[in-house]
Amino acid sequence: MSRPLPLLVTLCLAACGGPEGLPDTAFPDTVGVSPAEAVAVGGGLKTLAATHGITFGGVAKRSAIDNDAAFRTTLTREFNLVTPENELKMKFIQPNRKDEFLWGDADALVNYARSNGLALHGHTLVWYKVPTWVESTALSEREAVMKNFITTVATRYKGKVWAWDVVNEVFNDDGSYRNSVWYQAMGTGFIDKAFWTARTADPAAKLVYNDYGIETINAKSNAVYAMIQGLIAKGVPFDGLAFQMHIKQKGIDYQSFADNMRRFAALGIQLYVSEMDVATNSHPATPADLTAQADVYWNILDRVLQQPAVKAFQLWGVTDKYTWLPENDPLIFDAAYNAKPAYAALEHRLQTGGFSGRYTLVNKRTGKALHVAGSAQTNAAAVVQYELHEDWAAQQWSFNYVGGRSYQVLNHHSALALKVKDGSTLEGALLEQYTPDVSMDSEQWELISAGNGYHALRNKRSQRLLVAFPGDNNTPVHQYSPYVPTAEFTDSQLWTLRRVP
Repeated sequence: MSRPLPLLVTLCLAACGGPEGLPDTAFPDTVGVSPAEAVAVGGGLKTLAATHGITFGGVAKRSAIDNDAAFRTTLTREFNLVTPENELKMKFIQPNRKDEFLWGDADALVNYARSNGLALHGHTLVWYKVPTWVESTALSEREAVMKNFITTVATRYKGKVWAWDVVNEVFNDDGSYRNSVWYQAMGTGFIDKAFWTARTADPAAKLVYNDYGIETINAKSNAVYAMIQGLIAKGVPFDGLAFQMHIKQKGIDYQSFADNMRRFAALGIQLYVSEMDVATNSHPATPADLTAQADVYWNILDRVLQQPAVKAFQLWGVTDKYTWLPENDPLIFDAAYNAKPAYAALEHRLQTGGFSGRYTLVNKRTGKALHVAGSAQTNAAAVVQYELHEDWAAQQWSFNYVGGRSYQVLNHHSALALKVKDGSTLEGALLEQYTPDVSMDSEQWELISAGNGYHALRNKRSQRLLVAFPGDNNTPVHQYSPYVPTAEFTDSQLWTLRRVP
């Protein structure tokens, strides 16, 4: 399945309840720890994301942290940002009356995050879903109730939360204001008051608006845009917008998503992915549905990485074992903590950088470029190595992402695909070009980052690596040696990808 390459992104949730804090360290303008700190923490997607200046997050509940060792291991290995799923919401902290605050679960999650190097995203200070007692208060009392909750919670965790979802889900799908208890009492003014109160209580935290269904340009996102314009014009403290991104496996209009993110970024604010998940059509999800799900994750992340205003990419969960969509398998780990195709898609996009445009592939050992012999445009023409000529179309290749970790590698001159001759799995088999066919594993190649700007290319069918040995121009290239993760690459197996201007 072909996937486009450019654009932008940000996310959040519709069934949700938002973000909570960070560790005690000083943090830059990215969500959670700085990229350098994130890299130092260890492996996993968080480390790959940090190389792009992105903090990678998930959602946790106290019961999973307390009782599930596999959850704790996966969370700290893969993520460096965490959102408490419910523990910071008003219905959980202040469920019974305005003078009673229950801190046990929230404190436990905040302390766990700080002890394990996880930034905290505080979710959420003001939401339309409130305890029953709030609904019974007089309109004249509600401003004080709202400000008291914001001040009490944000002050308690001052300096421990990277960003607060100050206000969550204000709009109906048609762009009208939701008739919440806060709107009934203060009109739209409750939004300004919430942000000012949060800034006073926790001056260093990022202050964010969070909503769902605003990924593309539509009536609801237009309303959010107008609201943010108004807040900025009035000088209200406002730092960023979080898109929940609860979507289905059919995906969204990615161009509209890109254009939408671009206009919000032009306001000078930060953008965040706060609650992404992708619901499949089946449960247990079929292989086809898992592939479609992975395609959506890849496309969203691809746009995110090409929009500098995006500072965090966060999922609404970690594993399908704990999800608000148990019949839709929406996350990147299954219920047994096995990585799904969606994980591979995210990993691959973070590793490769997407490879939009055209490239020459130059072998580290020989210094020669991958080339179609005789600049042929016919099936079965040999693929060889030749002295580098960046302006020769027969040496220019593009990468068509086909799912998982695999690309088709397409020659610019012939529009044909790099393929192992006759689909062979044998050591030493030659390479050729052939009509592109995404169903042929012998045309699919995984790009493995080897560091220092080098990549190895592994054929999906044979699991062997593309190699070049010293020789004259038109010396054939071959496949050799199955990839062994623990082994060092040889220079013959490594290629630099040089983008053609």
